[in-house]
Amino acid sequence: MLQGFYNLRYWLSWIVLAGIAAAVIYWGFVYETDPRTMRVALDAEQAGHGEFGAALKRNVERETDYRVQLLRADGPDDSRSRVLDGNADVAIVQLGSVNLRNLAAVTPLWDEYIHLFVRQGSGIEAMADLAGRGVAIGPEDSANRAGARALLAYHGLEPGDLSDASARPGDLVGDDGLDAAIAIGGLTDPALRRLMATGDFDLLPIAGTDGFAFNHRHYRAAAIPTGVYPAGRSPQPAQSLAVPSVDAVMVARPDLHDGMVTAAVEVTRSADMRARFPGLVDRDPLADPVWRALPLHPAAEEAYAGAPQLTTPAGLARVLVDHAAWLLLLVIIVPLAGYQFWRHRRHHQETHTYGVRREIERLFQEVSRLEATQREARDVRVLQEHLNEINNIQMKAMKLALGTPIAESSLFLAFLQQARAVSQQIEWRLSMSAGLSASGDRGEKASVQPARGQVGGGKR
Repeated sequence: MLQGFYNLRYWLSWIVLAGIAAAVIYWGFVYETDPRTMRVALDAEQAGHGEFGAALKRNVERETDYRVQLLRADGPDDSRSRVLDGNADVAIVQLGSVNLRNLAAVTPLWDEYIHLFVRQGSGIEAMADLAGRGVAIGPEDSANRAGARALLAYHGLEPGDLSDASARPGDLVGDDGLDAAIAIGGLTDPALRRLMATGDFDLLPIAGTDGFAFNHRHYRAAAIPTGVYPAGRSPQPAQSLAVPSVDAVMVARPDLHDGMVTAAVEVTRSADMRARFPGLVDRDPLADPVWRALPLHPAAEEAYAGAPQLTTPAGLARVLVDHAAWLLLLVIIVPLAGYQFWRHRRHHQETHTYGVRREIERLFQEVSRLEATQREARDVRVLQEHLNEINNIQMKAMKLALGTPIAESSLFLAFLQQARAVSQQIEWRLSMSAGLSASGDRGEKASVQPARGQVGGGKR
C-alpha cells in the first residue's frame, strides 16, 4: 500500500503539470480567439460604406483566419464611440467628420468628393445661390452634414440660411421642395449614382476649391471626371468639375491587435478589392502630406514601410505582448515539464539501481551457498556443476551491474572477490581430483606390467 502511494506521487505530479499546461493552452486559444473576430463599424447613412464592408468581410474571411462582423452605426460619432468603448475594432469614417483623438488611422480607402446637385430649372448656378433655398445637407451629427457645414462656412453661409437643411441628399428625388443638395461620397457610391441616373439634376463646380483645401487640412483640391456617372441621356458631368475631396479612412484603437491591423491593410490593398472598387486609392500614408499629420497605427506604419515587426524594439514588444500566453507556456511550462521528466528519469534510475542491488545481494547469497555446498561435494561432476553455476552467476552479475552505480560499489567488489575465491577453491579441488586420478592410473599400470612379464617367462 505504502509503495503504491510512493509510486503514485510521481503520476500525480504529471497530472498537475498536464492540468497547468491545458489551462495555459486554453488561455492562449481564448486570447488568440477573442481578436479573431474583426468588428467593423459602418456609417448607416453612407451606402458606399455598406457595400465596401460587405466586400471586406468576404475577402478577409476568405484570405485570412479572421471572421468579420459588420455593425451599423448612427453616424461617425457613434462609430468613434464604439471603437473607443471596445464594442468595435475598426470603423470607416470620413476625415474631418470625427475627432481622431485616441484613435489611429489604419489605411486610406477612397476619395469622397463634395457634390453640389441642383434641380434642373432651379436657377441655382453657384454656392451663393443656395441661401434661402431648400438644400439637403443631411441630419445632425452625420458625416455629410459636417463636410457641408465646412463648405458653407467657407462661402459665408450657415445651415440656418437654408431651408430643409436636415433632409438627406437622397430625398432630393422625391421632394419637390428641395432645390439642391450637398452630398459627399465616392464616385462609386450607389446613392449618388441613382440620383444622377434620374437625369433631373445637374452637377455644379464649386468655386474656390484650391483655397478651401488650403484652409482645411483634411481636404484636397480634386475634380469629378467627365462622364463618370451614367445618366439617361448622356453620361454626366459633361465636363470635369473642380470640387474638394476628403479621404474615407479606416481607423482603430492604437492598441488594437497588430495581426488584425495587418490583415485589414493587406486585404484592402489586394487585387480583388481593387478590382471590385476601382476608386480605392493607391496612396502612401508615410509620404502623403495629409496623412503625415494623422496618428498612424504602428502595425499599419510597418505594413506600408515593409519593415518586419521584429526589427524594432516597439514591434518586438508588441509581439511579446500579443503572444504572452504562448511565451508563458514556453518559459514556465516547458522547463517545468523538463524538470518533471528529469525527476521521472532519475526515479526510474534509482528504482533500477535498487533492483540491481537487491539482485546482486541475492546472487551474493547464492555464492555463499555454493561455497558451503562445494566443501561437502566429493563427486567431480558435482564440483564441475558448481563451477559452471559460479561462472553463470558472475556473468549475470556483470550484465546487471554494467552501466549502473552498482558497478563501482563496495557490494559489487565484495561479490566479485567472493565469487572469484569460491571459483578458485572449486578449480583447485578439481585439479587435485584430476591429479589423484592420474596417479592412481599410473600405479595400476605399473602393477599390471610385471604380471604380464611373468606369464611370458613361464611360457619360455
